[in-house]
Amino acid sequence: MQVCVTMSENCPSPTVQQCMNLIVPGNAFPLMTSDVVSGCFPVEVIFTNLTAYPNIATTLWEFSDGGSILINGTAGVTHSFMTVGMFDVSMTITTIEGCVFDTT
Repeated sequence: MQVCVTMSENCPSPTVQQCMNLIVPGNAFPLMTSDVVSGCFPVEVIFTNLTAYPNIATTLWEFSDGGSILINGTAGVTHSFMTVGMFDVSMTITTIEGCVFDTT
């Protein structure tokens, strides 16, 4: 996308126009999977980030049992659930451009 700015004054100075090309990154669609979905407690689960976006700076994993893990890039994480129950897991990615996308 090209953006142009035109500057002028209220005097006889010439009008100046400056244009530049902006690259607007596409949306990232966070996607994850796990190696298990149930088990006897405590259960250790390996989560994998399947997001198909080349420029992810950080991934924040949040677990409804109160745990969270922030990592650089897209590496997977391991989390142990120490009590019986059903738990939500959310993943928030931040791109190198500063855009934030999550699984909610």
